[in-house]
Amino acid sequence: MCDENVDAADLGDVPDYELLGFEENLNQFVVNPEQIAEVNSTLQDVKALNLKVCVGAKYDKSKKTVCFKVPIYGNLCVKVGISIPINAQIKVCAETCGRFIPTGLKATIYVNNNKIWSGKVVGSC
Repeated sequence: MCDENVDAADLGDVPDYELLGFEENLNQFVVNPEQIAEVNSTLQDVKALNLKVCVGAKYDKSKKTVCFKVPIYGNLCVKVGISIPINAQIKVCAETCGRFIPTGLKATIYVNNNKIWSGKVVGSC
């Protein structure tokens, strides 16, 4: 489900929202009431326009993959190619790509609060 050959530098990292919170990013989504009405009329069936989330993850030692569940996108796995200690804290911070309509999902994997992987997981970014 993921493209392991994506150059993560082109996408940028997904911040650790657990540490930073979401408040500082809210002003990029503020629009006037006319814009909201226009968007609502053209996107009636869209369930979510923008998703930013940090979730817990599990490491599969035999496949060297980190698996996690993101709302709307479901269960996803990313091959990290390195060994992660059994007692490590693993989390994935992800966000949708695209302005109004999501075109994909990018993620950053953190182990003990250190970034180990970043890139596209689904779609195009």
